[in-house]
Amino acid sequence: MLKNKIQELFQWALQQRTVLGIDQLALVGLLRTQKGISLFEGAIDAVELADEIKIGVLAARQGRWGSASLEQADQKALKQALEQAALTSQFSDPDPDLTLAPPSTTSPAISPDHSILTLGLDQLKNWGLQLESQAKVFSPKICNVPGVQCSFTSITRLFANSVGNEGLEETIRLSADLSVMAVGADQRVVNAGQSLTTLHKKDFDLDHLVREVAEEAVGRTEPRPPPQGDWPILFDKHTAGHLLSTFSTIFSGDLLYRGLAKLAGKRGQRVASPIVSITDQGNAGLTPHHRDAEGTPCHPKQLIAAGLLENFLHNRYTARKTGTESTGNATGGIGGPFGVTPSNISWEGTLTPAQELLSGIKQGLFINEINGASASPITGDFSYGALGYWIENGRITHPVADFTIAGNFFDLLKQIEGIGDDLHYASPHLLGSTGGRSLLVRSLSVSARQ
Repeated sequence: MLKNKIQELFQWALQQRTVLGIDQLALVGLLRTQKGISLFEGAIDAVELADEIKIGVLAARQGRWGSASLEQADQKALKQALEQAALTSQFSDPDPDLTLAPPSTTSPAISPDHSILTLGLDQLKNWGLQLESQAKVFSPKICNVPGVQCSFTSITRLFANSVGNEGLEETIRLSADLSVMAVGADQRVVNAGQSLTTLHKKDFDLDHLVREVAEEAVGRTEPRPPPQGDWPILFDKHTAGHLLSTFSTIFSGDLLYRGLAKLAGKRGQRVASPIVSITDQGNAGLTPHHRDAEGTPCHPKQLIAAGLLENFLHNRYTARKTGTESTGNATGGIGGPFGVTPSNISWEGTLTPAQELLSGIKQGLFINEINGASASPITGDFSYGALGYWIENGRITHPVADFTIAGNFFDLLKQIEGIGDDLHYASPHLLGSTGGRSLLVRSLSVSARQ
């Protein structure tokens, strides 16, 4: 198997490093397989069959680090990459804060659903046809189903270094995307779309995806602009997750040591409503894992606990720069140094049934889509185009569109008055995903969209 070959190449490279004058060596491998189809009007519109290999080399001579990358599992190519990394190291400055992760104890195995890998294009097409056909007959208002995709992705991460840390972790995800268009009496065409991503075939609920997207498309017909001003806002789990994903870098150790983190110096201080907690953990969400890109063990951590700032996210380098320890949040290592990323970050805290959050609003907005972002994790300022519904006396009355919401994320944290019990992970990436929940915010500025 290819992953076994890469592991053998890593061991060969570690044995060869002294011949090349390399003092320290880190190797990162990535194997990605993707199979998918897109449908339009009952026929396959596009097919994606992709196999990707990437290997990263980080090498040090006398404290000077260099990097290289390659895209083939070949001993000759790997030797050339080792030589290139060793050569480029002479042009860098010595950096004692760049260190390798020591060996760690064996973590419990994560067992992906390997049956997903047996899926053929015919099965993916049948699922796509099911989505399309069910969406078309959901309501007479539905006029088109422009986007249907079904796919799976397998990602295998491998890592090894010259101090004896090595390992392999695998993630397999099954996904469907559906976009539906509807038209109302005013002849305005509206669109709704959503993704479904699961780690197991048994959780691949296409009927639920159709209902969610088709109901939303029909519900958005004949929208009105909302009243301008400052209004209570109830974000649904998707948009709340979008916000957290956009602003998760406020906890980055990279911004912290560079002096760009607005939360610097506020550890232990109140930075959010007392009901708010934000957690980050490896073995959760849509990308469960036990070790990060450097091989450092991941562990659950609270970034905000009951409104108080508890932690920042670090790799080994940013941890040393700020006098702390790695939190197991390293990413990258292919073609460059390791960076910092959230793993499976999520809204937590004092939870309330999502329906209760809605029923307690006298007048306000329920927002379930934001787009066209202008957002800065450094200042916290944001402005989004938005879609949603007007709320009157705890009930949704009519759809609203053509408006913008604006505010500041650091202020928003302090204005959160409710967090839903409807956790939903989305936006999967190489080492994590984002968990959204319904989020009730006391007030945000609403204005007509320009």
